[in-house]
Amino acid sequence: MTSGESFDSCPDAAILASFVEGRLDTVARERVARHVADCTQCVSIVAGTTLFLREERRRSRLSAFSRWRGIAAGIAVIISAVILWQTLGREHSLRRLRNLAAMSPARVVEGRLDGFGHAPFSERRSEERSRATLALRAEAERLTASEKPDAETLHARGVALLLTGDQDGAVRALTAATRLDSGDAAVWNDLSAAWIAAASRGAHGGFHKALSAANRAVALAPELASPQFNRGVALEHLGRRDDAARAYRAAAAAEDEPGWREEALQRLNDLAANNGR
Repeated sequence: MTSGESFDSCPDAAILASFVEGRLDTVARERVARHVADCTQCVSIVAGTTLFLREERRRSRLSAFSRWRGIAAGIAVIISAVILWQTLGREHSLRRLRNLAAMSPARVVEGRLDGFGHAPFSERRSEERSRATLALRAEAERLTASEKPDAETLHARGVALLLTGDQDGAVRALTAATRLDSGDAAVWNDLSAAWIAAASRGAHGGFHKALSAANRAVALAPELASPQFNRGVALEHLGRRDDAARAYRAAAAAEDEPGWREEALQRLNDLAANNGR
């Protein structure tokens, strides 16, 4: 791009990559910056690209050519995801998040998020730039930039932040959502999962807060399995093994999805095995 060019439409991937990497001249950089400031699509693309490049810079073993091919592929994924979100603008944000999370072979949250399919829990976060990770980060950025302060948006924002590793931000967003809609069991359930994640990272009193949020969800919707599962996880971390076992039994009894039922039963068996030692 030269300084004399103007924009009739969004800049292409190469220009946006050059903008993020600081390789444009002053005039071109200012023009791209003005466009990005007014373009929701390009804000999401630039945000996702910035995160992608930050990780790519750590991969010093790549040749310059291989590195650029990886960058171009990453930008293409981000652009595709953003365009898909705009095309399916009426689709619920939480549904998008569930679909994106389903692309990962493991879940990064020990607790159970409402409506999410089962995947084994893994504390180890992969450094690979998967399609799901890039898209989740871009979606988290889109939701964070949203000017809609309603409970639904805050709920989705909290879940997106949680899935991308921002436990503190997730707790804040989900707590705000419960204040706007204190009767939504799903929000209380997901706040419980967020507190479990935050507690695992050292948040003081996190497991007690996770248990309290799960209890609220159970009181609102006693038929749901996910809050019982989260109660079990919180109680187990608090050392209340008998109470945790009862919660896991309740989760398994209420569960329709085989994967979640099997994990609840496995955790129950592990508790029994540990008690027998």
